[in-house]
Amino acid sequence: VSTQSTWGASAALTTVGYGDVYPKTPLGRAFGALVAFVGVGLFAMPAGIIASGFQEEFNDKKKRNRLASLPPRSVSLAPMHAGYGTVRLEERLESLQAEVSQMRSQQQEILELLRQRS
Repeated sequence: VSTQSTWGASAALTTVGYGDVYPKTPLGRAFGALVAFVGVGLFAMPAGIIASGFQEEFNDKKKRNRLASLPPRSVSLAPMHAGYGTVRLEERLESLQAEVSQMRSQQQEILELLRQRS
């Protein structure tokens, strides 16, 4: 592989340009390409990482603001029970506890009937 073509590809990829001053020896071209790629790595990679961190923080803040705008301690049950709207958690919990209590008493009745039959 020609060092001249390698230098040309490196200069184009790292956008250092060709310019008026450029390395003329094969060792100079190899060193110049290495320095160009290291320069990109030193500045572009941390910039991308920092930008990604800012984007994550921005998205988290947006999510927190959306959650803060919801009524306190409420949950939408629309997907599960269409037409009910928003129900307070305490009311829903009491309703579920009553259902569980009723199921337990029915279970006890069934167990008692099974005991009587055996």
